[in-house]
Amino acid sequence: MRTKKQATLELYDSLKKLETDYFDLYQLHGIITTEEVEQIFAPNGAFESFIEAKRKGLIRYIGFSAHAEEAAIALMDLFNFDSILFPFNWVCWFKDNFGPKVLSKAQKTTFGNFCLKSTS
Repeated sequence: MRTKKQATLELYDSLKKLETDYFDLYQLHGIITTEEVEQIFAPNGAFESFIEAKRKGLIRYIGFSAHAEEAAIALMDLFNFDSILFPFNWVCWFKDNFGPKVLSKAQKTTFGNFCLKSTS
């Protein structure tokens, strides 16, 4: 959901259906356009619901899934997410240069420094 009201209703409905008190990870899902990002972060956008739920202890970590580089980068510009889900595919990476910008941006965040660092 993209509005605060819709996102809040969906969150509480999911908590009820799954018979749990909180989510370890709750994600904005399937973001494709920068217009969606703008709607999510606008006043009364879904992100207000996520922040409120985290403050109340209903969400431990906040993440997103995106299907466009522009949308993923726009999201990372607005918040330091705990998790990202992005379709990295080596064929698309090398053929269409799809993915490198997202990985580069993620590596520059606290999240990227924690999860993407080489251990060698």
